[in-house]
Amino acid sequence: MIAASQQRAGRKPRDSKRYRDLVDDMCGFLRTEIGRVLNKLVAGGKPAGPVLKRLDFRHSDLSRRLNAILRNCGRSIIKARLADMKDRHGITSTEVNPAYSSQTCSCCGYGDKRNRRDQSTFKCLWCGKTMHADLNAAANIEVRRAHPNGWLFQSKAAVLADLVRGFGERRVRALRSNRSGSRGAPADPRLANPYFGRVKPVMVRSIGSRKVPKSPKTRALVAA
Repeated sequence: MIAASQQRAGRKPRDSKRYRDLVDDMCGFLRTEIGRVLNKLVAGGKPAGPVLKRLDFRHSDLSRRLNAILRNCGRSIIKARLADMKDRHGITSTEVNPAYSSQTCSCCGYGDKRNRRDQSTFKCLWCGKTMHADLNAAANIEVRRAHPNGWLFQSKAAVLADLVRGFGERRVRALRSNRSGSRGAPADPRLANPYFGRVKPVMVRSIGSRKVPKSPKTRALVAA
């Protein structure tokens, strides 16, 4: 509101002392809270190398100017605090690309936006794994450290392509008898998942089925 008022008067927002004071208060709050959280992390166990997802702090409910302030201020404070942790405690952090980390199952690797039921609940449509959504995302973030540069310089489309390809290459079996691949099972969730291109997937066996198919055609489908 102050910025809009200043602009209508032909002045810059920073010309307003009230605006500058509010921005300084916000920066002070971020500096205090970020320091408190990181200090608590160190005091709780001094992790050797925390893995962080790279965020820009933008939010659709905030104005363009406020998003810019948070993006510039918050990230610089975090970087400064992480550098201080490295100098004082020898703790080196790693940033990774967070794309689809909240929608991908950390157990079987199946990615589907329907897996994330709400803000706190994650239930995989493929293997049935149920857990807190934040814990699932954190597990995925940890695993991404093993990828080159943590997929940090890849686009969301490239990350999604790698996730889909990786799930297919793992030949993940359904973990329950009522999952896809079992007799009388519901439709394979990949058929309604745009991430898999709505292409009919190959057969996937359940854990309860250990027999090797005798038909060459069926054997080729499983091997694929």
